[in-house]
Amino acid sequence: MEDPQLARRGAGPLGLSGGAAGAPPDEPAAEEESDDFLPPPPVETVRARASLSGDLEVFGMPGLLQNLQQSESSGHLVVRAASGAERAQLDLAEGRLAGCRCGELKGEAAFYQILETPSPGTFEFTRVPPGTIPPPPSGGDLLALLMEAMRRFDEFQRLRALVPDRAALALGEGKPSPPPGEADGELIRRLWTAVRRSASVGECEREAAVDSYRVRAVLAHWLEEGVLRVTLAEATAVPLSIAPRSRVG
Repeated sequence: MEDPQLARRGAGPLGLSGGAAGAPPDEPAAEEESDDFLPPPPVETVRARASLSGDLEVFGMPGLLQNLQQSESSGHLVVRAASGAERAQLDLAEGRLAGCRCGELKGEAAFYQILETPSPGTFEFTRVPPGTIPPPPSGGDLLALLMEAMRRFDEFQRLRALVPDRAALALGEGKPSPPPGEADGELIRRLWTAVRRSASVGECEREAAVDSYRVRAVLAHWLEEGVLRVTLAEATAVPLSIAPRSRVG
């Protein structure tokens, strides 16, 4: 005799219609949710998709970039501050620098700025297939850029001692001239205009739209010429002359 319970349920191979054994008889089958209605994945999930990530104090930017260059990697390298905020992004095409930005700076100036002013933080490198990122039409030699960045970093430490971050700038005597090797007349004009209105070192760097090394090189040169005076920004301000240079380095 047929079981009336099974007859009402419309028994299938497992004795149920479209469900597992023991499911409530009148419970409808769950419908598959469309991806269009799913919430976006959390930020941490997106970051977890990075091919390579880590602490910059452990890996170090120079070593990381050299490894990516030697392996001819393609992808996006995001550099984050200790707070988690994005500080910079580098785009690599088969081991070559295809693009870079750091704050308001772009291109090689941004690349140099990242390495001239290192700070604690993390990185995430997301690989992409070769050819996804267009290679630079010229230049982009990551190893050559890295070597120049290291040279600038070393020199920047000396310049920073002559023209400290928190120094106050004032006019000296005479007319300014560009330092050897600096042919950007617009940069010289911008910096001199800033100095004439007693701008801070930080303001000079923001208005110059170049990496910090080039700004300090110009300011230090003017300090040597005597057309610029640098004063420490403490309560007991002491004027700086070029004499301390012999004690630096």
